[in-house]
Amino acid sequence: MEFQFINLFPSNWVNALGLTLFHSLWIGILLALVTSAIILFTKKSSARLRYNLLTATLCLFVLVMGLVFIRSIDAPKQQTVLPQITMNTPAQVLAQPPVIPSSESGLAERAKEVLNLWSLYSYQIVMIWFLIICAKCIQLVAGLHSVHYLKKNNVFDPGRYWEDKITELSEKLGLQKSIRLLQSGLAKVPMTAGHLKPVILMPLGMLNGLSLAEVEAILSHELAHIKRRDYLVNILQSLIEIVFFFNPAILWISRLIREERENCCDDLALTCTDNKQTYIKALISCQEFQSLNPEYAMAFSGKRGQLLGRVSRMVFNKSASLNKVEKTVLTIVLISSVLLTAAFTKDSKTAPVKLVKKEKALESVVILQDSTRKINSTKTSKTITPGAHKTTTATHKEYQNETTVQHKQEQIRLHQEQIRLKQEQIRMAQEDLRMAAEQKRAEAEALRAQHNSNANYNKDYQRYAKDIEHYNQLIAEYSHKTAANANKYAEKANQYAREMAVYTKQQEKYNRKEISVPPTEPTPPTPPSPLTPPTPPTPPTFSTPPSPPTRPAGYRAGDNNTSKTRKSSSLSTSNTSTSALAKTKTPEKEPSMADAIARTLLTDGVISQTRNLSFKFDKEELIVNGVTQPAQIHKRYVQKFLRDNVNRKIESTTTTD
Repeated sequence: MEFQFINLFPSNWVNALGLTLFHSLWIGILLALVTSAIILFTKKSSARLRYNLLTATLCLFVLVMGLVFIRSIDAPKQQTVLPQITMNTPAQVLAQPPVIPSSESGLAERAKEVLNLWSLYSYQIVMIWFLIICAKCIQLVAGLHSVHYLKKNNVFDPGRYWEDKITELSEKLGLQKSIRLLQSGLAKVPMTAGHLKPVILMPLGMLNGLSLAEVEAILSHELAHIKRRDYLVNILQSLIEIVFFFNPAILWISRLIREERENCCDDLALTCTDNKQTYIKALISCQEFQSLNPEYAMAFSGKRGQLLGRVSRMVFNKSASLNKVEKTVLTIVLISSVLLTAAFTKDSKTAPVKLVKKEKALESVVILQDSTRKINSTKTSKTITPGAHKTTTATHKEYQNETTVQHKQEQIRLHQEQIRLKQEQIRMAQEDLRMAAEQKRAEAEALRAQHNSNANYNKDYQRYAKDIEHYNQLIAEYSHKTAANANKYAEKANQYAREMAVYTKQQEKYNRKEISVPPTEPTPPTPPSPLTPPTPPTPPTFSTPPSPPTRPAGYRAGDNNTSKTRKSSSLSTSNTSTSALAKTKTPEKEPSMADAIARTLLTDGVISQTRNLSFKFDKEELIVNGVTQPAQIHKRYVQKFLRDNVNRKIESTTTTD
């Protein structure tokens, strides 16, 4: 399954994202354990200390995840050099000596299996994760827009008295910012919105419905949020929750941070009011007003359960600890981790094998071996101590099963590579056939241009042209059949790969004694036999050159009624050139090549007549009547006329009096 929009990102980025999301799960468990320790050991500490520790823990998690992502991007890809694949490749692979298994623990092996399974579906996981965070980002933008809407719509000025009161309370808390206080007809609870230009929104009628001390307590709490820059921190915290929405540990720690944030603001507000009873009454009054408040604004009262905890903390001067649900979940996680670690570690421990003579002992472990090695292994087995004989046999069986599974997996990879090489060979064969047909056609055209005056040769050329057309049809049929055979083989090989994957899993279950019946190994597909390519037709041969025309009987050198034609042609290599006029005797091949070029120029429409024609042709350029021809025409003429000698230089001048 492929997803087109994932292709917009580099493959190493997608793999790095998948690994980062995987590692964030178990790192989140460690983070939850650290957070639990912080909550348990800081019951009597200040809310500010607990908030700073929890925030530092969350920032440390984000930093670790960033490092994991960067290292996953920069991690070098494992490169495997595949051997040359032939028809008997599986037998060659099985004949190789097995790789000695690593001494990793069972926990590490199972962790690698889970990681490999995760990496196998990394594209799908990253796609789902990306779609969900896109939806959550839209939700975040909608929440911020709702806060902005509350600041701009249905708001009223509270009056000069409350503006002065805001200024007075700001000076007590050491705030230097300009803060606006507005009454909102939409807000149901006091809240703070904005970072650069903060605004405190009070529900319409609350300023007159509560006592002066209670309103001051509420305003002090909201000013504490502004002083601590909680609006900005809350948005950044929301972004972290969006990225790691699937991690319950991060969501739990984020909730604890929000609770401790309110506790910190309560402590700052109490420094302004110095009356806990009034402050608690203000909290209860705001709870009565509360309905649905925006998620990303700093509300005063918070949730109903959180309100009870805040009041209890202020009354008893004791911070909240883990509740029953949190303690139960933490205990289950710890017990499960210990049991899984102990179980996997116990499975990985095996008794050591005491062998004498290392070189001969290793031969007894080889799966595919000759008769000589069997004799040596028989002799060597007698040197094993009696106490370790059973352990040695069990270890050999386990190692043999693991090596067999490794060989089967290697067979799957080699079959896939063999399919790719077969397809590449088919493509190269088709290209060679096409080039051969093009070359034959060019040779036929050259022969036709050279011997156009011979009637028998024209007949042979027509027959050869028909043979060429038939040959092209055979080539097309050959290519189609070859591609069809390759596709059938690819389907069978893919089916074999899937069956081998099932067989490998069943073999592993059989090795672990989960099933009693050993699985049946699937039969690998037989590669298709190569088809015989069609034989190209033989071009016609011109045995004898055409005889030159006979000179008229009444011809005289000075006859004015006879047109005088002068021709000059020359042929040269890179350093030598020869020229001849029409009256000088020249070899037959030179004027034939020049005439062929002239006829081709006339056929291609470069010239309209062959009279008064002059051209110069070599591997560098083609000049006709003083005009340099385009590179495409020059390249085509080089391939056609200079194929046997690239350094040839042809010049021809034909004038008619």
